Amino acid sequence: SPATVLNALKITAEKLEPLEREVEEKINGSKAANFDETSISVNGITRWIWVAATTLCALVVVEKSRGADVLKKHFSGFKGVAIVDGWRSYYVFFSIIQRCWAHILREIETMSLKKKSSEEAKQLHSELKNLYGRINFELREHPPPNEELHDRSLVELERIISRQYTDPDVRKFVEKVKVASNSLLTVTLYPGVEPTNN
Repeated sequence: SPATVLNALKITAEKLEPLEREVEEKINGSKAANFDETSISVNGITRWIWVAATTLCALVVVEKSRGADVLKKHFSGFKGVAIVDGWRSYYVFFSIIQRCWAHILREIETMSLKKKSSEEAKQLHSELKNLYGRINFELREHPPPNEELHDRSLVELERIISRQYTDPDVRKFVEKVKVASNSLLTVTLYPGVEPTNN
């Protein structure tokens, strides 16, 4: 019956609590971790699945909130590099962020592939994709910390996003990249950091 299943889930959750605390501690003590959240409907009510993962472990929790209160509840001890998308709660809570390149590139690629996409969108996609490729290639040859690569990449990124764009969608996207520009290059400065949270 549903009541039996619910009771079994509660018992299981209680037994797993020590393991959950242990995983939280490992993530909080790690030098880098990926964080993400997505919505889920529970009996018609929106809840949030939060995921935090390192190369060694992952924690998945369901919470009522999408806010920084969840991060505080589970990850108040985390001092490493948080690899995240653009959700504002991450920027409020974490001190060192690597903004996910996959989200940025996916958004501009989608824009560039639209039937009526502008040449600006196509050029911007090409330039950001090439910059991302060069960063990854150079990091394989010269791993972080690589301040020279960071500084050179920042100059290139600023050149790309400081251009005067006329397409309204491109301009809106570029504003988003400007906000994220410093955190897009964290990967060049910290060992063990991935450029995406996917």
